[in-house]
Amino acid sequence: MQAGKKGAEKKDAESLDELSRFLTPGSVGFYNFFEVTEIVAFVNGAREPVNVFTIAVAEEISQEASTQARFLNTDRIELPSLKDWKFGVVRYCRPISELEGFLADITSRQVWRASGNDLKIGSMTALPSKHVPADGLNHVPLNRVLKNNFWNGSHVLE
Repeated sequence: MQAGKKGAEKKDAESLDELSRFLTPGSVGFYNFFEVTEIVAFVNGAREPVNVFTIAVAEEISQEASTQARFLNTDRIELPSLKDWKFGVVRYCRPISELEGFLADITSRQVWRASGNDLKIGSMTALPSKHVPADGLNHVPLNRVLKNNFWNGSHVLE
């Protein structure tokens, strides 16, 4: 069990190193913010929302970005098949310099707190990065969840 934990920690460290290389100004772009879109679930009886999906996109933003987390939907989304669940979509931006600290919270405390509130997540394991090409002759399914991936593709770290 201990060897597995060390292997996961090594993968996490390698992923953070790779992210740091990607975010070095001029390496892939000149990013100064990351925009976060989260889908959260509110389960009847639970005190805190549950993370369903989070995507953080490195951005080059010339004006001051809105760091205030706000729901994009005014009413909670309800699905007939999940009667005790209601969903919300949250969006906000943070300076790129804060990203590593938020990612460290994932590995150390299993919490994502970039919105300013703790959002519990399950155990996470870093996956190798991959380049996701833009849709061309072939449809790339992952592009359905990636933001603006229609020019040159994206580097994805999970």
